[in-house]
Amino acid sequence: MSIERARFVVEGLSASGSGEFRKVRGIANSFRVMRSGRLILPTALHEWLAAAPLADRHVPLLAQHGDVSGAGMFATIGKVTAVKIVPDGMAFEASLANGTPAAEEAWGLIGQGMLRGVSIGWNPANHGRWLDATSLDLPEAVREQMQSEGRSEVYVYPRIDLVEISLVDVPDDPLAALTARGVSPELARAMEPLRAAVGDALRGIRRDVRRLVRDELGRFSNWMSEWVEDCRIAAGDPSMVRGVEYAEALLADSAVGCDGHSGRAAEQPVEGGFRAEIERWTRAAEE
Repeated sequence: MSIERARFVVEGLSASGSGEFRKVRGIANSFRVMRSGRLILPTALHEWLAAAPLADRHVPLLAQHGDVSGAGMFATIGKVTAVKIVPDGMAFEASLANGTPAAEEAWGLIGQGMLRGVSIGWNPANHGRWLDATSLDLPEAVREQMQSEGRSEVYVYPRIDLVEISLVDVPDDPLAALTARGVSPELARAMEPLRAAVGDALRGIRRDVRRLVRDELGRFSNWMSEWVEDCRIAAGDPSMVRGVEYAEALLADSAVGCDGHSGRAAEQPVEGGFRAEIERWTRAAEE
């Protein structure tokens, strides 16, 4: 999947250590020409990555490269747990800290989809140099990018040492962005009992509602049966026959009404409504 079409997803991410619950993943640098006219070559990190395992280093995840406001506020919001070179650039995974103002703010903005920019801080392992757009030392994709953007030269870093990765509002590399956020499997497992309890509670509520509706319909049906029987006893004259038949139709319809089916009663419009019809039948029976 190309970075240009990458979409932000929420998913479960692997955890590299105990307690690392809030995770982010993304591309820290695309190895394309940045807004500032600088370029990090795809091979620039090879020696740094081969020198020592990332677990033996401390590469912090910072907010805004350390440029944060607030007295006494640290810029560290987490730590980088994985770095590797992929076709889209420098991929990384990091854990966010819990309980610190900057980390909480960043996690909230990420969750709302308002913070996605990523940038890297590095030290050049050797001197960079200017190359023009026709240099064969540049990857073909970079030469095409420079041509499309009208750039005549670019400042190239052939080797760097990674110092930090930052979450930023506007990255120097437009293609450097978060691609996923999520929780570690440890937290997902810890939340499973709560998720199961909530599911059981919702199923119980649905059962109670269905039982309540069924009981109320049953009571209504019993009342209608008694009322129809009273009508049969009281209806001595022929004019009440249609009323009794219609009441029986309403009773039959009430037994299936909760399923949305129409019964015989629906085929006979009642002037004044069902309540008015009941009142007329009751008065006629009393007379």
